[in-house]
Amino acid sequence: MNENSYRTFKAGIATFALAVGTSLAFSFLNTQQKQDNEFFCNGAPISIKEGDTLYWITRTHCDGNTMNALDAVVSFYGTTLTVGDTLFLPTHNNCQLRFTDGGDVFEDCK
Repeated sequence: MNENSYRTFKAGIATFALAVGTSLAFSFLNTQQKQDNEFFCNGAPISIKEGDTLYWITRTHCDGNTMNALDAVVSFYGTTLTVGDTLFLPTHNNCQLRFTDGGDVFEDCK
């Protein structure tokens, strides 16, 4: 093998190693981002009391990315709380709250 062939071979190996390393790094970051977006709530009905806020409720009853849990609750209920109302939290970020025809709340998970 002459000097130019050897250098070409080394450059090819280095390029291949860089491509594989970059691919693995992006795969890891994508997986990590999905995990960082996850939240888990207990799913128990919550009776609204005086002074409750949606932020406090999601911080108290959910783990993980509670801001995503808060976004899910706000998109379903809005931002107005009434003392005595019952609030349901989605149990996971792959689940959405929906109303039945009778007005009950159920959870639809993908």
